[in-house]
Amino acid sequence: MPLNSERQCSVPWDSSSPVSPLGGPHSSVFRARSADKTRSVAVRSWQAANEAELQAARVRVECARYVTHASVAAVEACADRGARGLWIVSEYVPGPTLEAWAADGRSLPLPAAIDLVRSLCVGLYVAYGEGLTHHALQPCNVVVARRSRSLEPRLDAKILELGLAGWMRPEWPSLHNAHFIAPETLAVKLTGSDPSDAIDARANVYSCGALLYFLATGALPFHSSTLLDLSNAHQAGKLVAPQSLNPEISTALQTVILSALAMQPAHRYPNTGELASALAAAAWRDGYTDGYEPSALQPLPLHNKRGERTSAAPPVAVSRRSVNYEARQ
Repeated sequence: MPLNSERQCSVPWDSSSPVSPLGGPHSSVFRARSADKTRSVAVRSWQAANEAELQAARVRVECARYVTHASVAAVEACADRGARGLWIVSEYVPGPTLEAWAADGRSLPLPAAIDLVRSLCVGLYVAYGEGLTHHALQPCNVVVARRSRSLEPRLDAKILELGLAGWMRPEWPSLHNAHFIAPETLAVKLTGSDPSDAIDARANVYSCGALLYFLATGALPFHSSTLLDLSNAHQAGKLVAPQSLNPEISTALQTVILSALAMQPAHRYPNTGELASALAAAAWRDGYTDGYEPSALQPLPLHNKRGERTSAAPPVAVSRRSVNYEARQ
């Protein structure tokens, strides 16, 4: 295959075995055998525009290798392939994306939707401890890794592409996927700016809030026909109240969702660990599970694999007035 013939270095997978294209945005992704031939891995061929971008990518991918959580596809290795290119090797996760799963008309009970998003929040909080923000969390890069066989549907999912930053995605998002991107991220994409330094962990909070909104209501937060319309809707700050779309959503849960979807980053939860705590508290108050006891809600201080203690950003006051919403007529 051409991807293998391009190699200009020793690659961290079994190059003697055949590979299968997996597709993927802005770069080639394929399935290969691991170097020890015991399992499959996902390999991405990525090209930098200049040397500075290449060096920054190496740093980010190296940080991603330290992130270990059940809801994040592990980033395993990175190797140069010449001409400012990288091979990025990650855990291969079989299964449909959350986007494909929902497109088939499937839905989750509200407790399962809360549980799924809360798990993703915790995984992103672990990445936050290593200084990483996903930038573009969307249903298309969340893979359904396991489905329960019980009568009560439940999904386990994994986040893909943690090793990629916003500036490593030059393509424009589709209108559907743009609904899950924080307003500040979409704004810099529309202006052609580099979002790397401008976007922080609160962008992930917005994305998780949008995911829960989508899973809980089956609808997108805003009505728009173009990316510019969506950006204008962000500026107006008006969205349909989730409780008006799904009466099972409690006032407590709706407050959490709307706070996560605040248009101004300063009005959101400071990180996804705080959002996970708020979701657990709402689920406990709603009587969904005894496992969400409030006494165990606050995220613990993180210690990364290098033995360095990391701490969350200081709490910020969440203004309920920061989100205006309207009931669907």
